Amino acid sequence: MQVGRCPTSDSSCNGIGVARTYFQFDTGFLAGKQLLGAAFNIRAVHSAQCAQHWHQVYRTADDRRVDPGTNWNNHPPGRLVREVFRDACADPALGFDVAGEVNVNR
Repeated sequence: MQVGRCPTSDSSCNGIGVARTYFQFDTGFLAGKQLLGAAFNIRAVHSAQCAQHWHQVYRTADDRRVDPGTNWNNHPPGRLVREVFRDACADPALGFDVAGEVNVNR
């Protein structure tokens, strides 16, 4: 996956100014269950600039789904869920508490 802004204005980013990555999870198996916690944990394996940056997780608005028609000009709107400020090169494990975002009533 690729996320973030290209750190240079030359052609090294192949015309990509900003990249987004979407994850979609089926939480149907949680229906009727008591949720004790939920986390979205990822690991940064490369950073073009090792410095502190904001790392953010968004949720698509109104439970809009990501589908094969999703592209840069047709992407679901989102809202900020959590963010952390850190140097991913020094600490590549990024974790976000997302318990409040999981719907267990379906």
